[in-house]
Amino acid sequence: MSNEKSTRTRAIYITFPSSPKRGVIRYISSIFNKCNFDEKEIIYIENFSLSTRIMDIIKNLKRKTDKNAINIIFIPSAPLYDSLGPIIFKIFSRSKNVKLISPIFHLNPLSLRENRYDKFSFIFSVMQRTGAFLEILFGDIFLTENTYIEKYIYKYRRNAKVIVKQLGISKEYIPELAQILNCNKDIDFLYVGGLDKLKGIVDILKAFKPISKSHSLVIAGYGNKEYIEKIIKKENIYNVEVYSNISEEEKFKLYSRAKVYVFPSLADGIPITFHEAWAYGNLVVTYMLPTYIDIRDRIFSVPPLDIEKLREKMIFALSNYDKYKDLIISNYWYAVKNSNDDGNIQEICDKIYSYLDLTR
Repeated sequence: MSNEKSTRTRAIYITFPSSPKRGVIRYISSIFNKCNFDEKEIIYIENFSLSTRIMDIIKNLKRKTDKNAINIIFIPSAPLYDSLGPIIFKIFSRSKNVKLISPIFHLNPLSLRENRYDKFSFIFSVMQRTGAFLEILFGDIFLTENTYIEKYIYKYRRNAKVIVKQLGISKEYIPELAQILNCNKDIDFLYVGGLDKLKGIVDILKAFKPISKSHSLVIAGYGNKEYIEKIIKKENIYNVEVYSNISEEEKFKLYSRAKVYVFPSLADGIPITFHEAWAYGNLVVTYMLPTYIDIRDRIFSVPPLDIEKLREKMIFALSNYDKYKDLIISNYWYAVKNSNDDGNIQEICDKIYSYLDLTR
């Protein structure tokens, strides 16, 4: 920081101690740790009921903010129970020195059909959409990975301050290009990510079942794997390995062995796992979501919920893997360019300083 300082800054990051350091959590924490604010404070929230969580956030913000500083509050994510507390605090504080930084990476589907696997998914989707809309109305700076959400924000806030930047694979895990082009790939299909149903685990199993005797599938990530193992046993699906709560090192070993990364999620921005898969020479098969508009030429996409087309695309990508060497190389360098390195994070910090009219 230079000796010129306009106003003292106090950054506050609201997070949850039990949350995995993935997705939006890792994105925000990387920025919070890197940006050169004068003071930083982390508020850990452990209550999970809507009313108590909101009250805890408001009470903590009352204690942690400083009337003599610009208070920069990082909202953890878009669901209503995460965004409502900071928004209420800002409204009732009536202070121009309270600034909300709002991450909005995607919009959950409101279709009951698209939320069919979990009776709570539709409720969560409504809460996520409501939280995102309130953040657009009351936020000061918006963080996103894709131009689809950027345009959505501008639709309601014409002069909104939006930062569009992907932060993908951690730089220390990027292999040499020669390594991924020459390694032995003995896994046909790989899924890495959260083991919840909205990520498309059930759809992968449905697509894989008819071809399971002649192909291999590995499912790995964080969360409960019991329901996955029950489906595999009940449906007599062959050649599936399931791992939960694996280490980073174990995860990247799986990427290095895989040819096709399958991720039929119904609600995502641009997943970090895409960047990880690209960095390790995986072709990506996925449902086409609006938020993938910027990477549509880097993925093999099918319409959401079309299991037959998902299977066809999986087989196509696997069968033609060696023909897509140019795409594999291009995707590798794309992952390198958009990695979670200091330069990319600093670019976001500099834009935040500029939008807040700070001298740094």
